[in-house]
Amino acid sequence: FLNKAQIPELKGRVIAVIAPHAGYVYSGQVAAYSFKALEGQDIDTVILMGGAHRVGFRGAALDLRDYETPLGVLKTDRELVKELDELSDDIFIDPKPHNPEHSLEVELPFLQMVIKNDFKIVPILFGYIPGSAPDVIATKLPDLLKGRKYVIVASTDLSHYPPYKDAIKVDKETLDLVCKMKIDNLAQRVNRIESGSTDIVNLRTPMCGSRAVITTLKLLKKMGINKGILLKYANSGDTSYGDKGRVVGYGSVVFLLKNEKKEKNKEVSVEMSSKDDKLTVEEQNFLLKISRQTLEKLEPIKVDESKLTPRLKEPRGVFVTLTKYGNLRGCIGYIKPIKPLYQAVIDNTLNAALHDPRFSPVTKSEVKDIKIEISVLTPLREISGPEEFIVGKHGIQIQYGYHSAVFLPQVAPEQGWDRATTLNFLCRKAGLPPDTWRKAKDMKFFVFEAQVFHEKR
Repeated sequence: FLNKAQIPELKGRVIAVIAPHAGYVYSGQVAAYSFKALEGQDIDTVILMGGAHRVGFRGAALDLRDYETPLGVLKTDRELVKELDELSDDIFIDPKPHNPEHSLEVELPFLQMVIKNDFKIVPILFGYIPGSAPDVIATKLPDLLKGRKYVIVASTDLSHYPPYKDAIKVDKETLDLVCKMKIDNLAQRVNRIESGSTDIVNLRTPMCGSRAVITTLKLLKKMGINKGILLKYANSGDTSYGDKGRVVGYGSVVFLLKNEKKEKNKEVSVEMSSKDDKLTVEEQNFLLKISRQTLEKLEPIKVDESKLTPRLKEPRGVFVTLTKYGNLRGCIGYIKPIKPLYQAVIDNTLNAALHDPRFSPVTKSEVKDIKIEISVLTPLREISGPEEFIVGKHGIQIQYGYHSAVFLPQVAPEQGWDRATTLNFLCRKAGLPPDTWRKAKDMKFFVFEAQVFHEKR
């Protein structure tokens, strides 16, 4: 199947695929197109999402067990499964729906053939009533995947049991909505057909894994991806085993994370920036370099001051954030410009690694697995009230008596928070009741912006 699959040149990294899951004699050739697109990619984590066919439940069921095929054992990423389990009551660990299920297992040999390095899987099955699981996974999973080289596999067949010609028409309309990422229209179409509102004979559903597909589309949309590419369509009537009077449809779709335009040897990407005194790429790389050297030694380093630009010598507020496998490992900084920028980066690299009270000190053995992010701040600006705080643009600090707390600008968007939720959590961080920001007339609010850049690791 893989040898026969001829795919066009794809410009960008394949971040997600939709693949069918029927018996290989029916859908294997279509599935091969999706997995052929993954050949040559460096992948360490595969998120497998499908719909449960044989067990009824609400939400999304996870599995902690490893899987085995004739091609070998596939390890499950238990750490990531447990992190997902903690996100919502509608997401839980339960092997029962997985025991009789085929929709995830059938994809595994393809993955073992095309991914050459060791990788782990995260099996997710959606119940017929998914509850809050799709929205929670779409919002939170990208954050959990930071630092991983991942791909999402959404497992679904298309139309179930209409005549051959009707299936082609129905499936074309469904795939068009998928590739154009018209999520609401797709969900409405699935609900309408599954409720029996269709004139097409024997059409039970347009897509049996719709909950997995919709979750994937929501997640991709949050990442800025706005279209899919159809690689192959066929149905069971196209095989020598097929009955054209009653068919099941199959589609192969891929979604690409476009290659960013980069200068040669460019080491950073700028995600958010201040319009004032923006650091150059060279200055960003210099700060990342001295932060990495500090982290590797876990002690202050000496800097050749002849290499410092005026901006690097200027006192600036700065935070250093450390993550390990996408999880926070330490974050400390100076909200005010109390030291030259380069020295503040060295100080707060050590503070984040050794003195963040939420974590044990970083050890030298784990330094290689840690990614550094630096946030260079604009000066604090007091605002008249919380309504002037703009989520996604501003970092924010509150002061109330002896209580104070701060969030960087990227915190609220990464968590999917609106203004009110951000301020609730900020009050909690300051040791106050969450609604204090609404009631306390003498609370002070300060905002700032940040230029954020990180290592490519």
